[in-house]
Amino acid sequence: MRHNIFDSMPSNVVSGKDNVFANFLQTAVLYKSMKIDEDNIEDLILLLDGKVRISMYCKECKEERVFTIKPYIYFQDKDNKYYSKIISEEIWRIHKSYSVCGKVREERRLFQNQK
Repeated sequence: MRHNIFDSMPSNVVSGKDNVFANFLQTAVLYKSMKIDEDNIEDLILLLDGKVRISMYCKECKEERVFTIKPYIYFQDKDNKYYSKIISEEIWRIHKSYSVCGKVREERRLFQNQK
C-alpha cells in the first residue's frame, strides 16, 4: 500500500490547483507576466511562504510528484547588523499597512464629500 503524502500535509497547506500563482507557474509561457493585485496577493503570500503544494510530473524520477518550496528568506542590513526576514511575512505586513491607509483615506474623502 502506498502512503498518501496529502494525508500528512499540514492543514494550512493548499493545493496548487487552488492558487492562481501556482497555476500561472505551471501553465504560462516563458516571460509572461501576471499582475499582483488585491484579489490575488494572498495567493502570492501562501506560495512564497511554502504553503502551496504543486502536483506535477518529475522528469528525473518519471512519476507524478508533489512539490513545495521553502519559505523565501532575505537579509536586511540595519545599523551594520544583518537580520533575516521571511519575505511572505513582510509582504503581508506591507499589504496590511496599505490596506489600512487606503481605507482611512477613502473614509476621509467620503466624510469630506458629505459636508
